[in-house]
Amino acid sequence: MSQPAKKQEYSFLVQDMTADHVRQVLQDQYPGQDEAAHERLVDHFLTLASLGEGVAGIDPETGRAFYIAGIRIQWPGRAETFSLGGTNGAMEPYRGGIAKFCAEQVAAWAAKHKLHRIDGVISNQDGKEAHMFMRALGFSAESVLRAYGPQGEDWTMYARLF
Repeated sequence: MSQPAKKQEYSFLVQDMTADHVRQVLQDQYPGQDEAAHERLVDHFLTLASLGEGVAGIDPETGRAFYIAGIRIQWPGRAETFSLGGTNGAMEPYRGGIAKFCAEQVAAWAAKHKLHRIDGVISNQDGKEAHMFMRALGFSAESVLRAYGPQGEDWTMYARLF
């Protein structure tokens, strides 16, 4: 006999990621960046999600996205994760809930797509909170990717095995 689905409750809404969600988070993350640069990033994140899945965390009072996350399936059994959250404090009220949601979502994606590995990279210029967040989701640091970033900065590769 199958178990009934467990209902998840969060203090924010979760929706499938759209171009508008990406734009809202990018406006918070990179205020003042020119529109063409924003649109290139919108296309980038939508392309990633089209090869897997993407979700957005929505503030129920404002209706604005404050976080996007997803996976891009590389090949059977392996996917790459991506995420972006606004730096203007929009995530603050949801910080604990976002970590819980993302940990559950990563596990659900792994089960749904029969993944044995999900990996992702974090810039070493990002604050230590970004690295702590990956570890909170069950990811382990595997290596430092020297001169990996667009300005030659180092990044860290994280992976979670299932």
